[in-house]
Amino acid sequence: MDRRVVITGVGGLCGLGTDAASMWKEMREGRSAIGPL
Repeated sequence: MDRRVVITGVGGLCGLGTDAASMWKEMREGRSAIGPL
């Protein structure tokens, strides 16, 4: 039986942002999202 896999998008969610552009911008500027909970 053949099965197909379709990837429709790639995303992320972290303390630096909710989209790739925001996360890359913050990382390039040297920011960190690590802190106490």
